[in-house]
Amino acid sequence: MHVEAENFFTQARAVDYEETGCETVTSCEKGHGRIEERQVVVTNHLEWLDSRHKWNGLTSLIEVTSERNIKGEVTKAKRYFISSRELTAEKAGKLARGHWSIENQLHWNMDVNFEEDACLAGMGHAAENLAALKRLAGTLIRIDLGGVRGTAERRRQAAWDDSWAVRLLSRIFEVEV
Repeated sequence: MHVEAENFFTQARAVDYEETGCETVTSCEKGHGRIEERQVVVTNHLEWLDSRHKWNGLTSLIEVTSERNIKGEVTKAKRYFISSRELTAEKAGKLARGHWSIENQLHWNMDVNFEEDACLAGMGHAAENLAALKRLAGTLIRIDLGGVRGTAERRRQAAWDDSWAVRLLSRIFEVEV
């Protein structure tokens, strides 16, 4: 599928996107010391795609090309997506950005609140096991609806007060202690 999508968008670019039934949108964002330009190309016309029946409900192919300029260093990336929804280029761009926003927020939380980047566990499966436990702890803390404390404060409270940690676990798993 990746090869077919890449080939299709290369050919569509060569003959003009509109002639191939593609819709495009471009955007430029500046901030945090970088400039990022994005082009999103979408086609909802997949009659030509022989393998479309292998992908249940496949409706759209999307190509996202991004170019980042960070202090003069330019990097380019091209990503491909498939969707079961008929999309405009603008909507596809928002969905792709939303996916990475969720992913980036998760990594930021793990790095800042759980210091995952500083973890030195490296024997056997220790790193994977600790990462899974940290994600579980982060999820349990986010589920806690009491108060307005942040994740770091809730993590400290659970570490300092066993009764609070037990109460949190009891409420989540609906077990009375």
